[in-house]
Amino acid sequence: MQGSAPRWLLAAGVAIAVATALGAGFAPYLLVHHPFWLLALNPWPRHQLLVAPDVHIVPFVAVVVVRGMLSCAVSFEIGRCYGTRGVALIEGKSSEYGSVLRSIEQLFGRFSYAFLLFTPGWFTSALAGMSGVARARCLILNCLGLMGWALVHHRVGAWLEPWTAPIIRFLQEHVLIATLICVVLVALYQGHSWRKRGFRKQLQVLRKPSGDETPQ
Repeated sequence: MQGSAPRWLLAAGVAIAVATALGAGFAPYLLVHHPFWLLALNPWPRHQLLVAPDVHIVPFVAVVVVRGMLSCAVSFEIGRCYGTRGVALIEGKSSEYGSVLRSIEQLFGRFSYAFLLFTPGWFTSALAGMSGVARARCLILNCLGLMGWALVHHRVGAWLEPWTAPIIRFLQEHVLIATLICVVLVALYQGHSWRKRGFRKQLQVLRKPSGDETPQ
C-alpha cells in the first residue's frame, strides 16, 4: 500500500542516485586507478565496455550484477509503494507524467517478462512494482538479464580494446584535468536537472499518502 513505505526507502533511492552521479563525475580517475569502484558506483554500459579489457570476467560480472540488483530492488519497492509518482521521480519526469506512465504500464503488463529480462534497470523494475509483479519473479528476471548483459559487455569490451586502449592511455596521461572536467559537467547537469524537475517538491509529494494509485 502506498503511503506506508519505510522511511529508508526514499533515502536509499537518493543514495543510489548520488552514487551514480559520483561515478560519472569521477569516471576518468576511477577508470584508471579503481575500475571496480567505477562499476560499483556507476555500471553504465560505456563504463563496462571501457573496464572490460583489463579485468577478469568473474569479478566483473559479480560487481555489475550486485550493483544492478541493488538499484532494481530499491526501484521495485519505490514503484510498489508510491506508484506512478515514484516511477515518475525515478524516470526524471514531473508528477504530472502519471497519465503517460499508466499507458506504459498497460504495455508493460503484456510483456513484463521480456522487459525485465532484456531491459533490467531502474525504470522497468519500478514499473514492475507499480504493476503488481511478484517481487521474487522481478528480481530473478532482473538478475538473469543483468548477468546476460554483463557477459555481452565484457565480450564486446574485449573486442573493442584496439579502439578503447587509446582512450585509456589519454586518460592516464591527463587523469586530473579529465576528472575535473567531468566533475564540473556532472555537477552542472545534476543541478540543472534537479531544479528543472523540482526534485524537493516531488519528494514532498511522495510523502503525502495517495489512495488512488494502489497497484492491483
